[in-house]
Amino acid sequence: MKILKLITIILCVMSMNRCKSQSKVNFDLSEEVLGNKTSIITSINSVKFNKIPLPIGENYDCLRSYSKELLTFYNIDFEDTLVPDSNYGRNSVTFNFSKKDSIIESISINTYTKKSSKKMLETLHNNFGKENYTGFEDVENKKQGNFNVKIWETDKNTFFLEYKLQEMHEEVTQTSYLVVVANSNKFILNYYASYFGYWEDYLLERNKKEDSNYTYQQFLIDENKKGNQVYSKYSQ
Repeated sequence: MKILKLITIILCVMSMNRCKSQSKVNFDLSEEVLGNKTSIITSINSVKFNKIPLPIGENYDCLRSYSKELLTFYNIDFEDTLVPDSNYGRNSVTFNFSKKDSIIESISINTYTKKSSKKMLETLHNNFGKENYTGFEDVENKKQGNFNVKIWETDKNTFFLEYKLQEMHEEVTQTSYLVVVANSNKFILNYYASYFGYWEDYLLERNKKEDSNYTYQQFLIDENKKGNQVYSKYSQ
């Protein structure tokens, strides 16, 4: 009887450890990463990080990883590389965090292959539907529908996507650069909003109006009425 109990306890412990291991392997960037300490990612076994500089400010640091364990986003695997056996052209994820308390403030995912970049765009559309903002490099690209920026805004987060063709390793490839920021972090949000098209100008106007239902498309209409058509030339 004692032997049976001992075997049962051993099996339970093994099962618990197996579940813990599986949960680490199945880490998904779409889950509650923002607002958590970096220990949520650094505690995952076998994951390697590079510390990199980021021009947001001296109060922040960054950790970048190419590890497969951290490249799942909305149940989609984004591990891929343009150049085998090299980090050049290899998909990666970067975590921006506060030096003061190690809280993760933003996440960015870089993809460098046509397949994974297309998957990123599809993943965002599948989960959030139509984007709130679309930007273009110039008038001709807008006519042809060749966008380079899309932005999705949810109640909790803003998803900034840069999507462009880029020459790498003697070939032209489709790349994507996704940044996810919590809407509550105004400093980080405004930093990236200034980088992605005219989103910063729109946010300033929306804040002035104190109207959370004010859309970017309404902003375009209002600016056109003022005779300012630069926004509608390069975005929609």
